[in-house]
Amino acid sequence: MKSQSEGALVGTSPASGMSLILQPIGKAIDGLSFTAATIGGLLIMATAVFTNYEIFSRYIFNKPTKWTLEVSVFILIWFGFISLAYVQQSRKHISVDLLLHAMKERTRLAWDILGLSFSLLFAVIFTYFAYDFFSEAWLTNEESPDMLSAPMWIPKLALLFGPGLLILQLLKDLCSDGWRFLSYRKAPWLGFDLKNFLPIPIFLTALAVAWALLKFSPLAGLVCLLLLLLFGGIPIYAGMGSVTSGKAGGLNSGTAQSD
Repeated sequence: MKSQSEGALVGTSPASGMSLILQPIGKAIDGLSFTAATIGGLLIMATAVFTNYEIFSRYIFNKPTKWTLEVSVFILIWFGFISLAYVQQSRKHISVDLLLHAMKERTRLAWDILGLSFSLLFAVIFTYFAYDFFSEAWLTNEESPDMLSAPMWIPKLALLFGPGLLILQLLKDLCSDGWRFLSYRKAPWLGFDLKNFLPIPIFLTALAVAWALLKFSPLAGLVCLLLLLLFGGIPIYAGMGSVTSGKAGGLNSGTAQSD
């Protein structure tokens, strides 16, 4: 297991290849990701304070609160989602690197771009459905079933805001890595060997076959998808999320055929 940072090329930084025009935008996105993570850390500290307050109120003063548990859950939801972009900025999302170690530098960079593209696709799809999730809670004035009866759009907004910020960070990283990939033209001794890039179309073809297999055997298709994504170096959050989506699609397809 590894973090994405371990797969980056030695001696290069994510922003080193960006043009002068893109650098200020990239720095602004990095700043947003860092700020969101800082707020997330402060929220966790607040959760610790609330939890200790609940302990004292319940067991010392015998006056348990009605809001501590629900507020803490809301905070944990926000912390988890608004931290996604900073983890991506630090290239710390967990992935499997068994295949990456056997690749040459430029091939690894191309594979990193493939992983970023896959993560971006998942983040966009997730954000699309999160918007429906949030808007429904907002329009219907949905409230939590607990005693606090808090508006449910508050935690559901985190599902929209966090991945939205992750999309910006992924776009920035894609531009950075893409610029670095193209800059290899200035290093002719590295050359361009087509066989070094054969794993990419082979991987994409295998993914297409596994996805098609979902229609005929959902379990076999899911297993193939999971193995391909994990051992292909795709970040686990994107791989597992995609497999979950594939499971829903495969089961829905199977149900429609049986009807």
